[in-house]
Amino acid sequence: MKRIVTRVRQYVRAHWRIIGLTVLGLCTISLLMLFRLGSITNSLSPNEVRQAEFASSWHHIADNPLNLPFTFVQWMILTIVPHHGNTITRAASPIFGILALLAFAYTLRRWYGVRTAVYGSIIFGFSSWFLHVSRYASTDVLYLWAIPTLLAISIAWDRYHQRQAVHYAAITALCVLLYVPGLQWLILATLLIQPHLLLQSWRTPKNTLGRGLLLVLPILLTVPLILALIHSPGLMQLWIGLPKEFGTPNSVVRGLAHSVSFFVFRGPATPELWLARAPILSFFGTVMALLGILFYAKHFRAPRTRLLLAIFVIGALLFAIGGPVTISVLVPLAYLLIAAGFGYMLHEWLQVFPRNPLARNVGFSLLAIVVVLACAYNVKAYFVAWPHNTATQAAFHKQP
Repeated sequence: MKRIVTRVRQYVRAHWRIIGLTVLGLCTISLLMLFRLGSITNSLSPNEVRQAEFASSWHHIADNPLNLPFTFVQWMILTIVPHHGNTITRAASPIFGILALLAFAYTLRRWYGVRTAVYGSIIFGFSSWFLHVSRYASTDVLYLWAIPTLLAISIAWDRYHQRQAVHYAAITALCVLLYVPGLQWLILATLLIQPHLLLQSWRTPKNTLGRGLLLVLPILLTVPLILALIHSPGLMQLWIGLPKEFGTPNSVVRGLAHSVSFFVFRGPATPELWLARAPILSFFGTVMALLGILFYAKHFRAPRTRLLLAIFVIGALLFAIGGPVTISVLVPLAYLLIAAGFGYMLHEWLQVFPRNPLARNVGFSLLAIVVVLACAYNVKAYFVAWPHNTATQAAFHKQP
């Protein structure tokens, strides 16, 4: 026991800044997630009501376990608080929003360092799309959560591969992600680009029991999904990310175009999730994303670049064909590019002024001011402009 306490103290002393930033960030984002969660709109949208009705019955979930991570959490909340209003109906979404931000911050920390992770996490956590999706009672938030989680899993899996428990935890997390429609293709791409992850998992256990558990664990965790697909073969099409009815080739091409244009030109026409047709990214975000693309173009052969490109291509195709996969699957990638561009610009600035403290501080201060202004604009657009928009008010007219 004393040894454990000593190790904890040593870890806290060595990483007190990161721990402090994490705690401060968690408190801030938690307050932001809960602020006016139920009262930002007078009522619920029809989609929110349908989702709550589905999640309130365990029989519905057992028959259709797709999106199980969200529906299970929502079912637990609705079971604990049976007489619920708007806040309780939406309470599951902020949980996944916070988890998405934690996974996003961890990914940035390992890829770009602490400074870029702090700035990038603030930009993502205060972005309009993050606020909309993380405070709306819909399974849409799962795609916002799944991509950073998948990347964080692959990073931790590779970094701590000497520890046997990490392999079991990673496989468990991947099995949970399998319940999200379309995610199996992204998981497969991740494992094909990083095949050493599974090889390390197989080699790490020292005995037959450990390797047997690696084989049995995925089967046990996916039993509800397997049984549902056997009993209801129609779910298979949705599970693999395909629509019930395929559109024309022109509609697919338009969907592919929207996977880019929604971010920089005109946003989606979904008043329950978005303000008018504003682009998802601000001008600042677009510029940083372009710098991020330039950064990855210079490192095109890197495994990280190939992984992000594969996730984008697969995600864009799944979104374009009009299935259950939404544009939210691409949003974390856009903000990873923004963080990469931000880090790239900081790096270039420090290369120009490596030893001039005044120039360094001026650069950091200007960037901090721009980030604060961008975050303030997003928060105002969500909490002030969006609820008072006529289309938004028309979309929210249902009572829980």
